[in-house]
Amino acid sequence: MRPKHSSSAIFTALAVALLAAGCVPSEPQAANTSEATQSNESAVPSGSASPSHSREASPSPSATTSSQPVPKTGWGDGTYPAPCFPGVPTVTFEGGKATFRGFQVTARVIARGELASYESVSINVVCSGASSSPSSVLVYIEAVGGPQYVGLALSPREVIDLKKAEYVDTELVLTGYGFTRRAPLCCSDLLVTKSVSLTDGELVTTGLTKEPLKN
Repeated sequence: MRPKHSSSAIFTALAVALLAAGCVPSEPQAANTSEATQSNESAVPSGSASPSHSREASPSPSATTSSQPVPKTGWGDGTYPAPCFPGVPTVTFEGGKATFRGFQVTARVIARGELASYESVSINVVCSGASSSPSSVLVYIEAVGGPQYVGLALSPREVIDLKKAEYVDTELVLTGYGFTRRAPLCCSDLLVTKSVSLTDGELVTTGLTKEPLKN
């Protein structure tokens, strides 16, 4: 007669056999897996990310929209409009000088300053021998990608013999000698003061005075 065994004893013996054969993972192994995952996460500094997702890896808005300052030198070598010729052609200068249609043309910086919170440079272009040597004043401001031409502060049609240019309170103020209709071409008889400012990206005249010259 075979001895009788309880069902609980049989279940216990079967579980021991399975554990010995490696068929059932033990809980300590699962706990070690969790600890390994936590240790790997702790190795990455808090707040860091991969380059493809990092904010620091992508260009900041200021880096893509920041303005390039108007250069301090090099204006003698450049291409500028020459308003003293019909059609306003552009002329390339070397050392501040150029020849266009047989006329000598010069370009030089006459003032630097601030115009509507922009760094600005004013250039005097003179076309010698063309229509009584008219002069013009070109205005540039700092902009993304380099200096940007914004307009004429002085046109050759105004026929002003420019003597001074300066930036005052974010405006460009020009002073020179002009002519009334009664004045001979040889001699100016007016003191002209003109101021311009930048409004919505356009150069506008904000003041113009003409005073008789005292003999």
